[in-house]
This record gives sequence, C-alpha cells and structure tokens, in this order.
Amino acid sequence: MDLTLFTSTYILIALAEIGDKTQLLGIALASRYRAKTVLLGMAVSTSFLMLLAVAVGQLLYRFLPMNFVYLSSGIFFIFFGLLILKSGGEEKVKGLSIRLSPVIAVFLTFLLAELGDKTQLAVIPLAATSSSVFSIWSGATLGMVTVNGAGIFVGNKIKEIISESYVKKIAAALFFIFGVLFIYKSLFS
Repeated sequence: MDLTLFTSTYILIALAEIGDKTQLLGIALASRYRAKTVLLGMAVSTSFLMLLAVAVGQLLYRFLPMNFVYLSSGIFFIFFGLLILKSGGEEKVKGLSIRLSPVIAVFLTFLLAELGDKTQLAVIPLAATSSSVFSIWSGATLGMVTVNGAGIFVGNKIKEIISESYVKKIAAALFFIFGVLFIYKSLFS
C-alpha cells in the first residue's frame, strides 16, 4: 500500500465530502434508523461505489447517461421521502407494499445519491494515474465514511432532542428536496 497516495486520497475525498448531500443524507437517515444501521449501510455502499469508480468509472459514461442517473435518483428520493412519512414496520405507499431491511434501504439510498457524484468521479482520474488502486480505493472509502459517519452521529443526537414526528417531517422534506434537485438536474444539465 502506498501510504502517501492513501493519505492524499483520504484528505481529498474527505474535504470534498464535507457539506455534501450524502453527509446531509446521513443526518436524515440517522434520525430515522439506528446509527449503527446507517453507518453499516453507508459504509458498504461507499465501499462498493469507490470500488466501482476505481474499476469501471470511465465505462459508466458510455453505458448510463448522467441524465438517466439523476432522474432515477430523483424518483427514488421522492419515493423514499413518502416512505418516511408513511413509516411503520412495513413501508406502504398507495397500496404498494415494500419490505426493505433498514441496511438495504440505507445502502440503496447512499448508492443512488453518490452514483456519479463529484467524490466518486474524483476517484476515476486518481485510479487512472496510479497502479496502487487499493490505496486509492481505501483512502476514498475511509474519507467518505469518516465525514458521513460524523453526519450520522449528529443525526442520531438530533433524534434524542427533537420529537420523532418532527424529525420524520424534516427528513422527508430533505428527501423531497434532493429528489426535485436530481430531477431538475436530469432535465436541465
């Protein structure tokens, strides 16, 4: 492992992730699910996404137009916002019944939020210019997990202070906002 490359990748990705939508997403999800559940789902999703960026990032542009990625993400975020408002053991929206493990729900949410994002795209040129892809992958993954983990901690503390129904409304609003922004980006970028 190249420690210099690992450290520089970690710092680059961590700084790029501060204040990013996935950090806010971690806060919102931690207000709904246990912090460990969100951290696990986010870490697995982030690990997968950084591996994807290192291995086949350039190919995404050939097979998946970014407008499609943004539109799909927007629809998913709005749908997930509806699920938050209709929470229960089994999530239902207008007769549609879906049972997702919280870890899978978090995994999919982070996956769609981060797919094609600047931090994932920043890993592609790093991997293209080095033979030490493990250093790049691990630095990028740990950089994102560190920053998003801090967001999850904040979200979990908010849950202890503010009533659950109010937090659910705020979290749903964040998902709706992200959904609309993704759909807007799909139409006008």
